Order: sequence, then C-alpha cells, then structure tokens
Amino acid sequence: MLSTAVGGPPNTTYSENIGVMAATRVYSTAAYWAAAGFALLFGLCPKFGAVVAAIPGGVLGGITVILYGMIGLLGAQIWLNARVDLRNPLNLVPAAAGIIIGVGNVTMKFTDTFSLSGIALGTIVVIVGYHALRAFAPAHLRTRRPLLDEGVSSYDDASS
Repeated sequence: MLSTAVGGPPNTTYSENIGVMAATRVYSTAAYWAAAGFALLFGLCPKFGAVVAAIPGGVLGGITVILYGMIGLLGAQIWLNARVDLRNPLNLVPAAAGIIIGVGNVTMKFTDTFSLSGIALGTIVVIVGYHALRAFAPAHLRTRRPLLDEGVSSYDDASS
C-alpha cells in the first residue's frame, strides 16, 4: 500500500517468502524482519544495486524458476497434508485453473487502470470457482465435505 502511494509497483513478496522458507528451512519471523530491514538499507545503496544488476539474466531466471516451482509444490503439499481429495472435480477444477492462472501470470483487464493477474487472479478464480461449482454440482459430488472444511475429504457417511 505504501509502495503504490508513492508510485511503486503493487506487488507483494509473500509467496516468494514461502519459497525461501522452504529452501532455507528458516521459519523465524525475526529473521524475515531483519531481512526486510537489510533489503531496505541495500535498496538505498546504489553500489549494491549495481552488484545485483550485474547478475546474468539466466542466473536470475533459473533462481526464479526454482523459487516459483517450490511455491507451487508447497501449496500442493498443504493440500495433501490437509487430505484434500483432488479426485473430486469440485476440488480439482478450481485448483487446476488457479494454478495455471497464477503460474502463467494470466491477466484480466477490467479498465485501463485496473487489472488482476497472476496469484491474485488465480486465488479469486479458485475461491469463486469452487463455491460456484459446489452450488450447481450434482448431489453425489456435494456429499463430500467442503474443500475448506478442516481438510477432511471423506464421504459423510458412517464409515468416516
């Protein structure tokens, strides 16, 4: 919010932080506060910017591919740990659409000054798509507990 107020890009680095946490196995919020402080200080140092700018594009591209791949796989791991049943189309279709929209950085332009893209658009598609599909789905697909209900995906019968 502060960045855009002074003309900066409207981006967040939340998902990148998750990828870095997975790669380094450092989950301390204090470490990320310190990293944020150093990033702000280094951002004010033109010599540090020159060092970063000297890194070849292929190296940065490779790091980005690995980082975004880890972000996607961590999301899948969360679904697996929560026992989300991806065999049910009510869960699979919105998740698949959201992943491709996020990874492909698909953009939906609403006006000349407002558009949604990437992770933001993918998230909206998953949430809205899931609830829309669930509202119109045949009863046999809705007998499973909802995707966002404590991660339980078994049938609602005496055996669960």
